[in-house]
Amino acid sequence: MDIEFIWVGWVGCDIPVSERPRVTQRLMRDHNCYPVYLETKLMEKYYNGFCNDVLWPLFHYVPLPMYQAGAEKKFDPSLWEAYKEANARFASAVCQVWDAGDDDTCINTKTTINADTTTTTSSKNPTTQKTVH
Repeated sequence: MDIEFIWVGWVGCDIPVSERPRVTQRLMRDHNCYPVYLETKLMEKYYNGFCNDVLWPLFHYVPLPMYQAGAEKKFDPSLWEAYKEANARFASAVCQVWDAGDDDTCINTKTTINADTTTTTSSKNPTTQKTVH
């Protein structure tokens, strides 16, 4: 059974704004992929900051890096803001390619847990399924 799908994801590097339309067109044409563009600073705070320093330890029962027994607990709110911004971009990308005739949208990682809340507030409102691993 063949399943048609569009893969939505980060391109892996910072692409200049002027190049994004061409990159998007080529990725869709050649690979059925719709890119999410994240600038280097946003990616650092979103992925290396919030995802890896907060979510990964929580999901794997590991003490948070910012936690030290007996010490003041520190949390960098800018990491949470970056996480929300990146998730909004993922959700926007999903809404760009989602077709109302599609049955489901699968959001499959800790890095985009918040994305489905943004897609459900969209006028397109895709049904989402989350798998966190």
